[in-house]
Amino acid sequence: MQNDYNLSVNAIDTNQSSGAVWAVIFFLTTLGALTATYWFYKQANSSQIEQKHFQQKQQNLSNKIAQLLLQLNNEQDKQKLFKQENDKINKQNQALNQQIGSIKEQHLKEIENQKIKTNKQIEQLQEKVALNDQSTQQQLQQLKDFNHQLIESVDLVQSYQQEKSELQNELSQLKEKYQTLALEKEQLAQQFKQYQLQQKSKQQKYLEQLNLSQEQNAKDAMMFNKLLTDSNLRINNLKNRFTVIELGQDIMYDPGGADLTEAGTTSLDKLADILKQFPDRQIAVQGHSDNRPIGKTLKDKYFSNWELSSARAASAIRYLQYNSLLKPERLILVAYSSYQPKVISNNEQDLARNRRIEIILLPKEFVFFKQSLQKTSETNEQNLN
Repeated sequence: MQNDYNLSVNAIDTNQSSGAVWAVIFFLTTLGALTATYWFYKQANSSQIEQKHFQQKQQNLSNKIAQLLLQLNNEQDKQKLFKQENDKINKQNQALNQQIGSIKEQHLKEIENQKIKTNKQIEQLQEKVALNDQSTQQQLQQLKDFNHQLIESVDLVQSYQQEKSELQNELSQLKEKYQTLALEKEQLAQQFKQYQLQQKSKQQKYLEQLNLSQEQNAKDAMMFNKLLTDSNLRINNLKNRFTVIELGQDIMYDPGGADLTEAGTTSLDKLADILKQFPDRQIAVQGHSDNRPIGKTLKDKYFSNWELSSARAASAIRYLQYNSLLKPERLILVAYSSYQPKVISNNEQDLARNRRIEIILLPKEFVFFKQSLQKTSETNEQNLN
């Protein structure tokens, strides 16, 4: 701003000086022209009129020169005033420059102080930025880990959605199967009710037949007992109203074996003659053993008492079929091992009582009833399949 002011003052001085110079130059030029004109008219012997005219022009020029001089004086006065004003302005300018210098110095100090503070703040900010960069790196790594987990979660959600869709399809299929099974269950329930009614009717008929059979059994037992007595055999007991003939090991078999003795075949021959008189009876041969383990010498042949009791019952059945010529359709083989003893004891006499075979006469209804149950079970399995 100070420089602009100085330029304006200098421009004013320059304009004033040039105006005075041009006035002087104009005056001198006019004077030279008048002089040349005068000499021209003088040399040409111009007339007095021309001289007067020239004098008049000269007078006019003198007046103009006087005016110009007056203007020049005025210009000089103005120039003095301008100079005074310029000096005043210069003084003011110096005062302003001093104020500007002091203000500038003060501002420089303030700027330096502000610069120091700013540098400290910058250092603090740089430290914070470094810490923030470290924290940002950690956060960025956490974000990357989270993004990776998010991608895995999205994949997992997609797989869950696919599994859900598959499960929903399976569920719809299961619902259809459930409805089908519900219908089948209802049909089976109705069939089962009909079966229960049929079985109840059959059971009632069987009980009626069984009562009749048991009454007949009682009569047959009396007759069978009389025949056994005549044949020197005896009936040991009546189990569940069924006739049971018991033959001990000492009569039937050699110790530790399943082959029939001569006394055993004789007893079976006598018994077969009696059994032939009851052709409508089923004959069950049950093998029993004691609870002693099989010895080492018999281990290869009979692994346990199950095999021994089965072998003894089988030898009796085989003899009745092939030697006594009883129909095999009437014969039933049953083995109990040592699990249905007559006496629970470990002395020799009681163990010998437990080693036995039992021959039981069963009514034909007994077998027929079991076959009926088997047929019904097979029918139910076919319906379920």
